[in-house]
Formats: sequence, structure tokens, C-alpha cells
Amino acid sequence: SKEKDIITIENQYKIGEVYEKQQNYNEAFKAYSQVKNYSEDWDLIYLATFKTGEISYSLKNYPQGLQIFALLLKEKRYFDGQAQIKLKLAEGYNLSGEQEKAIQTFQEINTTYPKTEASAQAFYQLGLIYQDQKEDLKTAKEFYDKAKDEKPGSEVSKLALQKSADISKLEEYQ
Repeated sequence: SKEKDIITIENQYKIGEVYEKQQNYNEAFKAYSQVKNYSEDWDLIYLATFKTGEISYSLKNYPQGLQIFALLLKEKRYFDGQAQIKLKLAEGYNLSGEQEKAIQTFQEINTTYPKTEASAQAFYQLGLIYQDQKEDLKTAKEFYDKAKDEKPGSEVSKLALQKSADISKLEEYQ
């Protein structure tokens, strides 16, 4: 019956969530991957597919994660999710050691989606790269300040404010 099918689909997604919470990423990946076999609900398929990409990163299978997000990006019906997908692609590039490609992708997000949560996150991630990987505090602080102003009041704005303040304190002691 149709009702039974809906239960199966949602259960499949929830099973993925349970495994993910338990950090049983292999089983979570399998469960999320099954959703598309049970469902024609494109929103749920999108969420499940997005999760398989994130879990690939958790499993340190960066090529697989990048491939999943690249395929999602090509899907016209997921146009609304493009900024979030590009954030995940940039994250994957950075995780797999393609730092310059990550930086370039984060900067594309800032240009394409100004004044959005995604853009604020991209500026914040750029700050982290410059602080932690390039050890360039001056540039990192500039990115944190941009993140803070990009989407005031957002969660990432608060994190960026803290990071910027921390760098200011460090500078005082040098």
C-alpha cells in the first residue's frame, strides 16, 4: 500500500540518521543510499544524497563525496541547494588537500550568493584556511570580519566575531 511505502521511505532515512548519530558511517551510507530506491520525493532524495556526500567525507572517502556533490550540483531541480552544495564541494577540496581549489570555490560562493548564510560560511571557512593552514592571521581576520558582516545575527556571524576577537587579542601580545 501507498501508506506502507511512505513509512518505509521515512524509516529508511531515519535509519540513516540513527547510524550517523552512532558514527556507524558505513551503515548510515547504505541506509541513505537506499532512499532513492523507495522514494519519488525529490526533497527527501536530495537530503539523503546530500547526507551520503557528507558521510563519504566522514569516512575520509573524499573522491566519492566530491563526486556525489558534483552530481547534485548538475541536477537542475536542486537549484535552490546550489550554494550549500558548493560549500560542500569546497570543503571536500580542502579535505583532500586541494587548498587552492577550495579557496577558489569559497570565493565563487561569495560572489554568486552575496549577503547569504552560504556566503558568510564561505568567508568563515576562508578565515579558517588562512588561520590554520596558511598561518596568515591578518588575512584570516579580514575574512572573519567579512563573515561577521555578511549575515549579521547568524550562527556563523557569532563564530566569526569570536575568531576575529581572538586574533585581535593575539596581536596585542605580540
